[in-house]
Amino acid sequence: MKDSDKLLIILRQRLTDELDAISQYVENSETCNNWTYGILKKAFENQTLDEMHYASWLIQRIIFVEGITAVKKLNNMSIAETELKLVRNNCNAEIKKLLTYSVSISPQKK
Repeated sequence: MKDSDKLLIILRQRLTDELDAISQYVENSETCNNWTYGILKKAFENQTLDEMHYASWLIQRIIFVEGITAVKKLNNMSIAETELKLVRNNCNAEIKKLLTYSVSISPQKK
């Protein structure tokens, strides 16, 4: 496998993570709207926009290396029934994303 193929696999995996985050934050925003938590709704809307910028950057990188942004499947979302679980789910998802980024960019031993 060429280095660019490996890079495309990693970029697509990270894009999937970002699209998962967008979906989860949109769902959280609407849940907070339903619960009449306007400040939290706005915070999740802002977080959604941040995630969209990250996804856009990844798409740009994929296209730059002449790849296709094929995302075949998103991961399962964690839906919350309480405010605490909502925040906990988001923290866990962000930690998971950070860990996958650190593994993706760490030097490979040969």
